[in-house]
Amino acid sequence: MDCVAGTSWSWVIKNIMKQRELVMQHQIAWKNLLSRPRFKMSNMYAALIKDNLNVDWRGILKWNNVRPRALITLWLLCHGKLATKDRMRRFRLITESICNMCKEVDESINHVFFELRDTNRIWKATLEWMHIDREPKGWNAEFKWIDENTKKKGWKLSILKMACAEAVYEI
Repeated sequence: MDCVAGTSWSWVIKNIMKQRELVMQHQIAWKNLLSRPRFKMSNMYAALIKDNLNVDWRGILKWNNVRPRALITLWLLCHGKLATKDRMRRFRLITESICNMCKEVDESINHVFFELRDTNRIWKATLEWMHIDREPKGWNAEFKWIDENTKKKGWKLSILKMACAEAVYEI
């Protein structure tokens, strides 16, 4: 049952069982909605996503008018699912996680996006282009700052969301 030496598949079985319970709950909600005199798809949608409404990064992705590939890359980054070398080493897909660009430290999200001189320069240039005086501090701090600033409305904040997604994609 092991695909990679030392890898346990028990987490797969646990997740399948969780999904099985979720499917049963959705079937019950579906039957309840079908028994009503008038079916509303919005009610079914609300039943399907009721537990998944509140995520920290929804403001950054919602109504972001960037290319789909940039939005997907940003979504992966928000989930911590980008294929950085430190992540691939944890899954035993590779053995060496040293960054190819600097050849000094392990490649992680923070390192790739903020600690490398060239990528840090991209972030600074993006912020300067938007007339924002801010020193990039790392993914968690930048994510929190972008999330707080994009909850408001306005064309500048729309551009901030777009610039963030496109910068992530280009890096």
